[in-house]
Amino acid sequence: MENFYLVLAYLLIGMLLRRLPAMPENSGLVLNIYVLYVALPALILKNITLLEFSLALLIPAVTPWLLLLIVVAVVLILSRLLGWSREVTGALLVVLPLGNTSFLGFPMTEALFGQTAMPYAVVYDQVGSFIALATYVTIVAAIYSPTMAKPTPKAILLKIIAFPSFIALVVGLLIRDISMPPLANALINNLAATLVPVVMIAVGFQLSFRFSKSEVSPLISALSIKLLLMPFAAWLIWTTLGQEGLAVQISIFQAAMPPMISAGAIAIMAGLAPRLVSGIIGFGILAGLVSLPIVFWLLQHADKDKMEKFNLWFESIINALQQPIYWWQLLALSVAALLASMANKKLQLLLEAQNQQSVGFRHIAVRSLQRLLWPLSAMLLLLPIKAIFEWYNLPMQLLQIAVPILLALALIRLSIYILRKAFTVSPLLKSSENFLAGLIWFAVLLHLAGWLPLVLEMLDSLAMSIGETRITVLSILKLVFMIALAFTIAIWLAELISKRLLQSSHISPSMRVGFAKFSKFLLITLAFLLALNAVGINLSSLAVFGGALGVGLGFGLQRIASNFISGFILVLDRSIKPGDIITVGDKFGWVEQLNARYVVVRNREGVDTLIPNENLITSEVINWSYADPNVRVIIKVQISYDDDPEQAMALMLECAFASPRVLRDPIPTVRLMEFADSGIELQLRVWIADLEKGTGAVKSDINLAIWRAFKQHHITFIPYPQRDLHIKSGWPPLDKPEQD
Repeated sequence: MENFYLVLAYLLIGMLLRRLPAMPENSGLVLNIYVLYVALPALILKNITLLEFSLALLIPAVTPWLLLLIVVAVVLILSRLLGWSREVTGALLVVLPLGNTSFLGFPMTEALFGQTAMPYAVVYDQVGSFIALATYVTIVAAIYSPTMAKPTPKAILLKIIAFPSFIALVVGLLIRDISMPPLANALINNLAATLVPVVMIAVGFQLSFRFSKSEVSPLISALSIKLLLMPFAAWLIWTTLGQEGLAVQISIFQAAMPPMISAGAIAIMAGLAPRLVSGIIGFGILAGLVSLPIVFWLLQHADKDKMEKFNLWFESIINALQQPIYWWQLLALSVAALLASMANKKLQLLLEAQNQQSVGFRHIAVRSLQRLLWPLSAMLLLLPIKAIFEWYNLPMQLLQIAVPILLALALIRLSIYILRKAFTVSPLLKSSENFLAGLIWFAVLLHLAGWLPLVLEMLDSLAMSIGETRITVLSILKLVFMIALAFTIAIWLAELISKRLLQSSHISPSMRVGFAKFSKFLLITLAFLLALNAVGINLSSLAVFGGALGVGLGFGLQRIASNFISGFILVLDRSIKPGDIITVGDKFGWVEQLNARYVVVRNREGVDTLIPNENLITSEVINWSYADPNVRVIIKVQISYDDDPEQAMALMLECAFASPRVLRDPIPTVRLMEFADSGIELQLRVWIADLEKGTGAVKSDINLAIWRAFKQHHITFIPYPQRDLHIKSGWPPLDKPEQD
């Protein structure tokens, strides 16, 4: 495994070099050109001498083409089921069938299997991946691309013949029996040795993880097909045909490689979902560095007895389908599915009628039952059928397969319903649903294949010890699963409690928010502690973690803790409630939400301002609706000294109700406030109860009514400062023009 760690180190070096300003942007391209034209041909020339012609070479030569047909069929089917666009479908058809069998495959094969495995890796890459890249990828990219021209057969042939690695393969086959000079051998060996560091540094330099949220679903599907389905399909093909040995292992290992970088570059140049392709390549390489050692471990530690049992089981299924007696199982499955469908249709109508009047837990229970009804009905019907088959000693292989499949279907439906109830629907949630469904189906396939105990054993063997505690990958996965499950249920229950509190009219708004916050915090804390206890972690060991958390709160997390505690204070002292109209500094608006860390304040322009809870505790806050929602609005008017102020005040009082939002209690009033420099200042004071709607419309309606009334009664406005100019000495005499 030392070589594998070196591969990771080279990848990290490439990622670090990308951040250096001194490195040109095209450094990755330059390194790729060196690998394609120098290091890769040298490696082929070096390993071609180790190639021994046998029927075993057909396995790595045929495998990539068989997998290409399978992947194309799967992508086209998923495209129709999931409604992918033509651009996304073309991108997946180009990127998925071919693996990174040279850039990543050669160094990983050499690091894990050794030099003896390299000839098979070369055959897989050159006969399979490379020729498919030059033919299939070029044609498919041209068909789906909106810009590329369709290639001619002559152009494809020239591309194959002129490719450096293909030339090296032909030359190596021609001179493999010729003794090379020592200097030539040394040159080839040294150049070939540069492949692993240079190619991994280039991969790290070009690694990209940018993609759109709408492309999460095809991204998850693509990585599942490439890293899980393809190696499983390769293993299933050759295991069914009874083949084994190093050639089969290398074929399966190469099939598990992440997507090919060159195919991704062609898809990007063709304009086929560039961000999606970039995400598939980047995340594929990152996930491949984790999945490839697992595939290697499975290939090295697979129990031959279990493999033989699986072969016998699979052969028994094939033989069963050829015997008439086994058609009774298919008939029983068909009858169970038909009766389950009929019962499901009737019961769904009854449950839907009941669900129209149900709320809360009853509504959730009914909805859950509706999703589980068909698989549970089918399972209940299969149980007496299995009992009958056992009574008459009839074979039951197909019935035994149907049971875990129905269980997986029920579990998937229930899990997705819980996810949708616990979280807001988003592209990330939809991708999580696809990932969860794929994970459950993958576990079912491992169970049917007999590999599940082997995988669990492998995960449990990958361990490290910290003091007296043994930490394994399996325990970490269990912890993550338990925490995710517990958190999902806790958030689901917290949202349910919050909805019930919002429907209650006997609890004040602030107390509703307070109870909702407290219940959510309590449920999440209990979920975390129960998850830790479920995986066997001693809760008393958290005392050290609590001390470290206290130190963290004292230094870096004190503002976060302060905002969190301030949120509870705001709720408990009822100083600010949802719907209150407040002013904080120069921010005016009404409170939309009281969250754990901040308060959402929306202004009249519809802009939400997130104000930390601590600011509301430590600074001055004006709450316009704290005790009384009524707010006074003042309209100022100036009239001339020549007008009657009493008449103007009476007219203004009549105009007070020009806006329907003005309250009649308290009654509007008019006050003469000042004998100002430019005129007499009057004020109309009215009250409104809906400040969140603003005061502009109220002032506009009343001002317009006052203007009309003053015009009708010839009262003069003083809209701007005015001055009277008195000239005591009179105008100066004008000079008479001179007469000619």
